[in-house]
Parts: sequence; C-alpha cells; structure tokens
Amino acid sequence: MSLHRAFIGQIRRALATVTVAASVTGLSLVGGTPAHADAVVDCNRGDSLQTAIDDAIENAAGTTPTLTVTGFCEGTFTIKGDLNIQGSPGAVLDAGHAGPVITITGAKVQLSNLIIRNGANMGNGGGITVGAKGSLTLNTSRITRNAATKGGGIYSGGSLVVKNSQITGNTTPAEGEGGGVYDTGSLAVENSLITRNTAAFGGGIYNFGGEVTVSNSLIRRNTATVSGGGIENASVSGGTVTLTHSQVANNRASAGDGGGIDNNSSSQLTLDKSIVSRNTASDNGGGINNFAGDITLDMSLVTLNRARNGGGGINNSSGTVTLNTFSQVIYNIPDNCVNCS
Repeated sequence: MSLHRAFIGQIRRALATVTVAASVTGLSLVGGTPAHADAVVDCNRGDSLQTAIDDAIENAAGTTPTLTVTGFCEGTFTIKGDLNIQGSPGAVLDAGHAGPVITITGAKVQLSNLIIRNGANMGNGGGITVGAKGSLTLNTSRITRNAATKGGGIYSGGSLVVKNSQITGNTTPAEGEGGGVYDTGSLAVENSLITRNTAAFGGGIYNFGGEVTVSNSLIRRNTATVSGGGIENASVSGGTVTLTHSQVANNRASAGDGGGIDNNSSSQLTLDKSIVSRNTASDNGGGINNFAGDITLDMSLVTLNRARNGGGGINNSSGTVTLNTFSQVIYNIPDNCVNCS
C-alpha cells in the first residue's frame, strides 16, 4: 500500500507540473516588453521585414543583431545569418499560403513573441523550415494554421528548441508526416503545448532518426489518420524520444496503431515521470504501440487508453518493454500490456 501511495503522489506532482507549464504557455503570448533592439520593423507602417533581415545580417559586424517586429507582416522570409527577432505584443508573420513563413539556412536564429501562421509548402515545413546546418530557438510564440507535406508547423533538419510556445492547428496532406513538427536532427520541447495538429503519421511530432526530448509539456488532441496520434518515432536506426514530466493525452490514430505514441524498429522511447492517458487507436496500442523498438518507463503511468484490437495500454509486437520503479499500465481497454515482460 505504501508503494502505491508513493506512486500516486509522484504522478500527481508530475501532473501539477504539466498543468503549470500549459498555463504559462497560454499566457505568455499576450504581452511582454521587448528587450533592446538594433532596429524596429513596423509592418503596419509599410516597413519591409525581409529588407530589415538582410540589412541586419549584412551589418552585423561580428555580433548577433536583434530586430523588433511590430504589426502584421505578410510574406515569406528567409534568414541566412545569425539573427534574433522579437515581436511586440500581437506581432504576426503571415505567409498568406504563398510558401513557408520562415526559412532558416545555415544560421543560428532566435524567434520570440511571434504568431507565425498561414504558411503552405508542398515540401518541408509550412510555418518554419530549419535546414540541416541551421539552429532555431523558439520562445513564447505560436505556430498555427500552417501546412506542408512534412512538418505542417515546423520542419527541422538541424537543431530546434521550443520553449513556452504553442504549436497548434497545423496539418499535412494525405500521407503527410508530422502535423506539428517533423524532426531529423535534435528537438527539445520545454514548457510547451503541441495540440490539434493532424497528419497521416505523427499528428503531433514525427521523429525520423533524430533525438527528441520533451519536458514539462503537453502533447494532446492531435490526430494521425494512420499511426502515431501524438508521436511517431519512425523506423530508423538511432531515433530516440524521451519524455520527462510530460503528458501525452487525448490523441488518436484513426486508421492504425499507436494512439498516443507509435515506436518503431530500432527506435528508443523513454518515459520518466510522465503520463500517457486517454488516447485511442483503431488498431493496436491505444496508449503506445511498439514494433521492434525499445521502451522504458520510469515512475510513469499508462492509463485509460483504448484500442480496438490489442494493447489498450501498450501493444508490444516485438522488441522490449521495461517497466521500472513504480511504473504502471492500468485501466486500459481492452487490455493493459500485450507481450510485455
């Protein structure tokens, strides 16, 4: 009984942490006073954001310049050098469905306090595209209503850090991957919310051989029309996903496996003090589906998930599932853990 109480107490503390993180994300987008900027771009006044970006990078003189953006900026923008862009309250970057909103190539970029929306790309990245040699830190921003074949919200082949932000309402077309984020490099999600994104594979996040860490964050109400409602950890050697103090909830795979998470061959999934709950799959693995990958749970809970066939909590087709200290798979439908050791 004492062990059970300790477990429940730990889970409640984890849930409290996640709830606070989501609240901060929702509130942080409405205000904030920009720090000192090298230039101010007022798009409502007719200033050209792309010209300001190019000028700031050209005249950087060995430092990383900072632009403050005000108003509604329509267009597609390319960043080819190190740059910080911070928005004044209500600043919007809108591509008008003419292409990706922001493309980052071979540069270290920080974007803060921005709404990035209405990007459209038949290739990679509707809202933001980060090239293989690029690096992006996204702070207190919202990525929304973007669409692309891979990475409706963001495609990253380089380094991507998402802090105190929302990635919501992004999509991919039929057979697309990564409604919210498509990652092939390194992705860190901190104190953020990924919600209401849609793709065939990986409604929230699609990881293709990269390294993904999610901490103090919520991945919820995303949809995969095939598999991996919340997260798809694809069949590529070395792909890793680690969740710490996070929750994957209310996601669904409407025509396949892994309502919450789909973990595939040679991929590794680790849950540390995290919860997978209330996800659904039309086939196997309501909470988590594992096909020839490795799954480890430490002080984590998989509960109240549902699958039409097997593994309401976890379906282990092959591979390994390890339940460490205080971890439980309980109250799932039709069963809890199929082929788990």
